[in-house]
Amino acid sequence: MECKTSEIDSFSYRVIKKVGLAINRYKMINENDRILVAVSGGKDSLTLLKALLARKTWVPIKYEIVAVNVQSDMYCAGCVHKDILRKIFEELGVEYHFEEIEILKRLREKREKLNCFFCSWNRRKALFLATKKYNCNKIAMGHHMDDVIHTILMNMIVHGKREGMEPKVSFFGGEFELIRPLFFVRESETKRFAELNKLTYHTCRCPEASKNIRVEMRRLVEEMNKINNKAYLNIFASMYGNPNRRCT
Repeated sequence: MECKTSEIDSFSYRVIKKVGLAINRYKMINENDRILVAVSGGKDSLTLLKALLARKTWVPIKYEIVAVNVQSDMYCAGCVHKDILRKIFEELGVEYHFEEIEILKRLREKREKLNCFFCSWNRRKALFLATKKYNCNKIAMGHHMDDVIHTILMNMIVHGKREGMEPKVSFFGGEFELIRPLFFVRESETKRFAELNKLTYHTCRCPEASKNIRVEMRRLVEEMNKINNKAYLNIFASMYGNPNRRCT
């Protein structure tokens, strides 16, 4: 995919620059990396994919991108039809693969109810296996700044820990790294980015999503922002510093 800066609108360019800032600050991508991008079909993962593809056309290092989507037997809005994603992947000109997993079948066998942990654990396991299968040394996830903020609050309030969501994590003795290039990007920005770039995305309507504790954290941040409209930024900065500061 050829993507020149002159072909990118100013808002999208700023988002891509934020992605680049996170990548450079935390040394997420190196020469000849082969990066698996986990694409759920939502606005965040599609923004991540598009931004990484656009950025690689003008940065001085070479790296490869592989888009991977995990399909399951749980047919909610969290499972996007292959044809929709296949069209997006082919328009972007990226290598892509689909991985099939069973969620509901395994839950029925265990006689357990659907829950977020079981679903996300199995999806992540499938992505980890795909990383090795497609000879990738990095896996990029679409977690953005809002996710980081919600994680910080959740760990403090629920678990009594001062812990966040790290921008880069090594797994299995350095076999591969998980990176989060959207670390400095707000969720509202991924929504606008996806719309401006005509990336058809889905909104998860899983029945468990509304019960997730992260929904409560979102509401809590909204209330904090009524007291101080920079509350979200201050929560993030309390652990990771101001994302707008210059690198030294």
